[in-house]
Amino acid sequence: MHRFFSGFLAAALGAAACYEAPPGASPSGAEGGVVDGSSPVPSDETSRTLRLTRDEYDRTVRDLFGLSMEGARPSDGLPEDDLIEGLRYGTAVTALHIEKERAAAERIATQVLDLVMFVCVSISDDEACGAKVVATFAPRAFRRPLSDRESTELLALYRSQALPFGRREAVRSVTEALLFSPQFLLKEPRQEPVANGTSAWDSFTRASRLSYFLTGSMPDDALFTAAASGKLATKSGVRSEAIRLLDGARGRAYLPELYRQLFRSERIAGIGRDARLYPGLTPAAAADLARGFDAFLRDAVLGTSKEAPGTVDTLFRGKQVYFTGTTAPLFGVPGAFDAQPRGVPFESDLRGGVLLQPGFLALQARFDGSDPIHRGVFVRRQILCGDLADPPPNIPVQIPAATDASVPTTRERFSQHTDPSHPACYSCHQAIDPIGFAFEGFDGIGRSRTTENGALVDTSGQVTHTAGTDGPVANAHEMSERFATSPDVAHCMARHTWLWALRRPRTVGDDAVVDRRFTAVLMQGDATTGDLPGFRSLALAIATDDAFISAPGPDAAR
Repeated sequence: MHRFFSGFLAAALGAAACYEAPPGASPSGAEGGVVDGSSPVPSDETSRTLRLTRDEYDRTVRDLFGLSMEGARPSDGLPEDDLIEGLRYGTAVTALHIEKERAAAERIATQVLDLVMFVCVSISDDEACGAKVVATFAPRAFRRPLSDRESTELLALYRSQALPFGRREAVRSVTEALLFSPQFLLKEPRQEPVANGTSAWDSFTRASRLSYFLTGSMPDDALFTAAASGKLATKSGVRSEAIRLLDGARGRAYLPELYRQLFRSERIAGIGRDARLYPGLTPAAAADLARGFDAFLRDAVLGTSKEAPGTVDTLFRGKQVYFTGTTAPLFGVPGAFDAQPRGVPFESDLRGGVLLQPGFLALQARFDGSDPIHRGVFVRRQILCGDLADPPPNIPVQIPAATDASVPTTRERFSQHTDPSHPACYSCHQAIDPIGFAFEGFDGIGRSRTTENGALVDTSGQVTHTAGTDGPVANAHEMSERFATSPDVAHCMARHTWLWALRRPRTVGDDAVVDRRFTAVLMQGDATTGDLPGFRSLALAIATDDAFISAPGPDAAR
């Protein structure tokens, strides 16, 4: 192995030693760690440096080499990301990550070799070819200008391979080195001093933070130019670039991604149900439920225009439900539908918003029926940002089978959860089940119902343990209406977005940062800039906030 590769491997191993997996994360990384968000961690327990997630890796490779996203993903074979409060983060690195990233670098370098070689098509001198490859790809792979030492070592690697093996192998070796370098795989934070003895991220770090937050990928050429010119040294310059990114094709495609992950929409296509109870839920129909759900999220988050942006209201009150030719018959929707999801007003008196979309309801259900527990847990954790401990082991309560005629409804079968005489269940389920029961008007694939096994379904529920959203609800539709104007829900959505921007677990103090500005911007807009309420304005507020663009001392690498 060339000394340059050896040095990069040593640096990667050293970086891995600086990583700290968040509490509850998988030590191996093979399956991805899980943090339930039951409590924040002290700020000094967060990772000081983050790696690219698998999605970010894919987009960065695509944009570095000008690839399409069709077919196999560049990240295929890499370990799963850490799952923290429902979102995927790159907070842990293990020996397995390093092993798989090295293999991926070797594979991708071979696949893109012709694309990289193209920059040398009119260059006859081998030395000039090496210099051209390094100058073209290395600063973009590292997301910043190269140091003199980095340039020297990359050119030395090229020469060491070109002499015995030829130009093509030398270019492949340099490409592989770039893809395996910590500078590519990690989000490298760099600071520079500013007034009053404080520090700020340097312009290229700001560019990377902006780009990965707003587009999920490396900076584009215009953002690199803005960083090099000093434009990002001012808040107005940052805002100008943030607007450009958000309103561009990459930004509009990426803004809903937070909510796709939050609602686990990628899992909808893989749901399966008892074919005797739900014969119409074929694999094709499940895939189309996922596509319809994503279509709703896209429109709810993006809105229809800058003048009608996506808001908390559109997320929880939006009346469109998206069907295809396979899902419309399953829900008894008349009309002609094809393979492309099409939104129609459907059961408007029963449905409204993301929580009453068929895809979500089907995902949060059991093999043989509805699931008030997981529906309630999801709302409690992901919509209300409530703290919930994991269930204790060996719970003694036995839930009657669905075939027990003496307890025909799901609500009755789970009644022991909220019986104070069963304290092992009651302590947590009193905050979960009353929310989940409100969804009992919908079966295991999200179809509306008024009876179950011949008995009337009780859809009454209650929201508890919140600051301003508590109270009884007649059904999930009424609950969604309440969530659309709830300060608790707005705070929770703003908090998810804030942590998504930072790509780290929640720490002590985050809630105060969120409520200082972001919750109000999401619900009321930004009076100082004239931005309307909504998710776009929230992203702009975060991207230009001092807490995002400045480097705050001991935890600067966040």
